Amino acid sequence: MSPSRPNRTDREIRIKETLSFASNLQQSLSTNTANNPRTESGLRRQIENIPLGHFATETSVYTEIHTKGIELWNLCTKLKWQSDSIEEIRFFSIVCVFAFLLLDCAQRTHWEISQNFVRVFKAALKTTKACLEQKELDLSLKILERIAEYNDTLGKDEIYASSENAALYHQLSNEYLILRITLAWRQDRLEFAEHMYNKLISSDRELDSKAAEILSGLLCQMGKDLLEKEQIKIAIKWLGRAYGILSAQELEKLSNDARELRSRVMHYFVKALIGVKTEDSIRKAHDMLSIMENDFGTKPVVMVLELQLLAIEKEFDSQRYYDGSLIQDHADRPSYWAKFKNVPCKALDNFLCERLLSSKKQEWIEKVIVTRVWFVASIIEASDFPQLLFALFNNMASNSSSQLSPDATLAVQILLLKRIESTYNENRFPVAEQLCRLALHPLLSQSDNSYLAKIERTLILCCLGREDFGAAREAYEKMSEPRNKNPLTKHLMYKVAARTDDDKLATECLEAICAQSSEDTSLLYDCILEAERVEKKQQAATILQRILERYDYRPPEGVHPTALLHCIAKLLISELKPDDPSTDKAISNICKLFESAATQAKRARGFNSPNQQPSAFPISELDWFSQTGYNLITQHSTSWPLSQSLRLLESMLQFISLHTSDLDAEPLNSISTRRLHTLFISTGVLTTLAWSSPTTAEKFQHYLNLNKHVTAFPPILPPTLDALPPSSSDFVNLANQISPLLTFGFEALVHLHHYTSLPTLITLAPNICRPATAALKTLTEFAGIVLCAEDDIPAQDKVESLQQIVNCTWSLLQAESGLVSTNENKYEEKEQKDGSGSDEVGIAATVSNLAKWTRCLFDLYISISTPTTPTSTLANPSDTPDLNPDALALTLLTNTLTTARTLSLPPPSPSPSPKKTLPPYPPNELTYLSTTAFNHAVDLYVVGDDSGCRRWAEMALEFAGLVKGDCGVIGGGDGDGDGRGLERVLREKYKSLGV
Repeated sequence: MSPSRPNRTDREIRIKETLSFASNLQQSLSTNTANNPRTESGLRRQIENIPLGHFATETSVYTEIHTKGIELWNLCTKLKWQSDSIEEIRFFSIVCVFAFLLLDCAQRTHWEISQNFVRVFKAALKTTKACLEQKELDLSLKILERIAEYNDTLGKDEIYASSENAALYHQLSNEYLILRITLAWRQDRLEFAEHMYNKLISSDRELDSKAAEILSGLLCQMGKDLLEKEQIKIAIKWLGRAYGILSAQELEKLSNDARELRSRVMHYFVKALIGVKTEDSIRKAHDMLSIMENDFGTKPVVMVLELQLLAIEKEFDSQRYYDGSLIQDHADRPSYWAKFKNVPCKALDNFLCERLLSSKKQEWIEKVIVTRVWFVASIIEASDFPQLLFALFNNMASNSSSQLSPDATLAVQILLLKRIESTYNENRFPVAEQLCRLALHPLLSQSDNSYLAKIERTLILCCLGREDFGAAREAYEKMSEPRNKNPLTKHLMYKVAARTDDDKLATECLEAICAQSSEDTSLLYDCILEAERVEKKQQAATILQRILERYDYRPPEGVHPTALLHCIAKLLISELKPDDPSTDKAISNICKLFESAATQAKRARGFNSPNQQPSAFPISELDWFSQTGYNLITQHSTSWPLSQSLRLLESMLQFISLHTSDLDAEPLNSISTRRLHTLFISTGVLTTLAWSSPTTAEKFQHYLNLNKHVTAFPPILPPTLDALPPSSSDFVNLANQISPLLTFGFEALVHLHHYTSLPTLITLAPNICRPATAALKTLTEFAGIVLCAEDDIPAQDKVESLQQIVNCTWSLLQAESGLVSTNENKYEEKEQKDGSGSDEVGIAATVSNLAKWTRCLFDLYISISTPTTPTSTLANPSDTPDLNPDALALTLLTNTLTTARTLSLPPPSPSPSPKKTLPPYPPNELTYLSTTAFNHAVDLYVVGDDSGCRRWAEMALEFAGLVKGDCGVIGGGDGDGDGRGLERVLREKYKSLGV
């Protein structure tokens, strides 16, 4: 009885709920969040409650239902093809059922024959197939009930009853009935399956070849299932039908798989007939086997069936049994051993020696030999049959000049290998060795190389098991060249070499193993174990290094890289020996190892790594590698090549940079101190390499790296020094390293043409160099680099840098002499405590240098034609009226004049905190500035610049007034003894100009 139809209002409400659910389901499917028990439960409820029947509704609603059904159907079909999950495919099949029911609901609203009607029919068939595959029998039944209406409606339509469309209708109808039969079989309703089958074959249409294949395949499965359930008679019925349907088709119309299907149907059909064991069934089985032999030849499946049939016959046909092909193909049937066990191996030997050898039929001979080997290898005790087979093989070799064919040889060796492996695993090495030598008999010389190598390696293993190393070497020497060079063979011979102290053979084997193309290092690991077992530690170190080389110094997943790297590092460092030719290689290996360890640490702890695993490289290992590297540098810095030292230093810096900032104060400060020392050593190495570089490109690269290290130094220095006691050695060492490091950095900037960065480094020197004499020394080095650069530095940048150096130097001298107030800290305190006369000498030299730099700067101002020097680099920018050469030079002279007068003042009265006394401005430099300025005034007079002449002449007279004595001036001095000879000379010349 059909279900009652809901009224229109209830149906519309249910349609709206269904559409809403469909939209939500589609969205969930698109975001891959639909497959869960809750969604599936709701989906099944919707499938049960979806509206049925023919009802009129609005076109828009019909369209929405139809569109939503198509979208869901297409989406689920796509997802099913993309998914590999069985559970997901099952869920998508259920969604397809829901999508079909939406299409069906829309189609029933406009129930008429159309292209869409046929499309929905086809969709229903596909959905049913999917449900049957997923064993959703209830859903399959629900859809088939809908399909029945489509099938009836299509069959009654006059258009589809015509010849043009009849084929399509018959195809769809056949598929429907086949699905009905499938469902009935799955539900164990064989009576209903029988009904549907009769309906299918009793129709007035013939099955096409495709439908015939599908139906035959289904009936074959049914027969096989029934056969397994021991319902043999019913299985015979369905298998006979499958065979009859296939036999009725024309072979050329069937697919390529039809031949295999026919063989499978006949196979199960014969098995079922044999299972009945009646005279009629045996006769039919013989007939069917005859057909199979004609169609498929002597395939193993045919021969096995024939033996099964032979086994149930009342009279045993010994002639047929002695047919070698039957025995050969039935050899893998242990269930028949009991029946054939009373036919001894002697029968085979007699048959072979008395009949087959004289017949010269090689194919028959080989089949019997393979069978003979199988019997003794499978039934007889292993310790007994090698002698029996040796005798048989020797007899055959003496009576026949030919060996077994490659196929027969392969079959015999496979059978023997199976027994060899089981015997070897039982530690029965002598018996396994006999079997190996049997498998290597000359009769089996046409063997496949892979099997032959496997047997020969097993023979070596047996000799190792018996500790007969001479026999192992003999077996190895008998191997042909391709097989004895195999890594597996070399691995076995390494064990022989390790146990017999043959270092030459061990090295040869290791080279061969490492040369293999595969990255698998399991053989090398086993060699390590063997080396440890025989206490060959040097070989273990070599093998560990080879493993790293195999992985390009990056161990694979599953291997603890830190332990491996740590172990190899210790072994490599222990190999360092003075005056050893192999030391250079050892140094290179150590550097490469540390680089690999740094890379591995960065991969495990790096902040940019997607899979951070800090535990794979703990802090303790970072400390060990950085400390060990630092110790190596300090111990071997004078003997190692600089390039190798630099590699090790770079690795150390990488280790140090991977430490986190959340450590305790003491270890964090220790790490910072080590980093500063490492940076300092690196800058020294890079500078030396840059000086000795043969090419400009190499020199540029070294200076570029040097600049990076110098840039990294200042940010770390202040907090590190603050944490150290002023009296500690680390404090003193770091303080002494600042000046040379900044000097190296300044030199790098000049060679890199980074002139805009020079002011930053000049300003930095007085701030971080301690004591002040170190800062003065650093500025002196800066000035020397600038002045020695000659034309390498543009005039503008040279003026800027030199002016800034002069300003910073004068500021430091003022602070040292007490001319300005300073904030004293522990650096000044230590300087005062350790101060000596050497500081006084250094300051006097600095004043002299300051005067020389001023003279050079003055000459630069005079020489440049377009002054662009910023006023911020001058001592008194407000005194510069115009940014032109003369104005800048006059400003410089004004500031220098102030400096000279300051230095000529008497020292201040003693104070509780004594300062150093500054020497006076060098008289010869004052003379140079005075005379040069006056000469420039004369030049201005010549070109008619009277005002400029007056300014320069008056400035020259100011400087001349500070000069005591004649200072070598020609015509200087008038005998008054007042020491103002230069001033009088210049005044007289100035008056003579008349300006």
